[in-house]
Amino acid sequence: MNKIILIPLRAVQIAFGGIGAISLSVICLLNEMVNQLQRNDELDPPEPKPLLADAKVGDLCQRRSGNYVQIREHNPDIHESDRFYFTDGLGSVDVSGMAMDRPTRFDIIHTEPLAEVGSAEWALQQMKLGNKVIWRGEKIGDYDPWPFHIYEGGMIGYGQSKGYIGHIPQNEWLMVQPAYKKTGWQLYEEPAFKVGDWVDCGRIAGHGRIDQINEAGKIHVEMTDGEHAEWFMPDGSNTYSSNAAPYSELRIIRKLDPSEVIIKVTLEGTVMPGANESMFELSNRAGGWNTLGFNAIDPETAALVRELLKAQGGSE
Repeated sequence: MNKIILIPLRAVQIAFGGIGAISLSVICLLNEMVNQLQRNDELDPPEPKPLLADAKVGDLCQRRSGNYVQIREHNPDIHESDRFYFTDGLGSVDVSGMAMDRPTRFDIIHTEPLAEVGSAEWALQQMKLGNKVIWRGEKIGDYDPWPFHIYEGGMIGYGQSKGYIGHIPQNEWLMVQPAYKKTGWQLYEEPAFKVGDWVDCGRIAGHGRIDQINEAGKIHVEMTDGEHAEWFMPDGSNTYSSNAAPYSELRIIRKLDPSEVIIKVTLEGTVMPGANESMFELSNRAGGWNTLGFNAIDPETAALVRELLKAQGGSE
């Protein structure tokens, strides 16, 4: 619908040098000119800004695939066009957010500035990037806050190393954060040790596997000898006084690769001569047999095996 804009008569008189009377037809003509200018503006609106026109390094972006990334680099001089590069190292895009001249999963479909570091909004952005976050505003005794993370299904969960014990939709997470948790968030640093790690606990204890870390962070290790377990502090030190055992000999020294783990094996059966004097055959009750070297058993057992073989008239 065309708009009629009425121009004050006095203004028209002044515009025309003080002419005493202006006909109605002149006023209508002026109004039609103004309306035509408005119609031209509506038919030819200004060009919308490209999606990444105001984007800067560090901003959060979402790809068409659904993954979230951050802008790592912006180079407007590559091949005479803006190119944006991202923290996932995949698919650079131009200022429109397109990776190519056709839609691809690398295209950027959403962008937003990175929120203030430590804010709840920033924490949510970090979770979208695949990071775990914790709130460090307070501690309850020796207990650390549980880390929050977006897990399979897109829900935000919280919990410890054995799994998540709560969940909430992403679009509700900010709403349920109390006022005192609007700030104080930080990235969660993975602990030095976690359940399932194989560890070297020193000469006295030997090798073992972490099977539990309690709420206070104390580490319970089941030893590979199958006969005992040990408790250690979060830093790997022993939980006993220095008088009980040398500090350097009862502590978690380091993580082990599974190929490094030394285990204790208990075998039983009857012995027979081996292919040479350095080995013997052990026949078990199930009818199977194993070839063992004398260097694989302790000196007392080796002496007993040699005695039995000698009594059989076989190799000593």
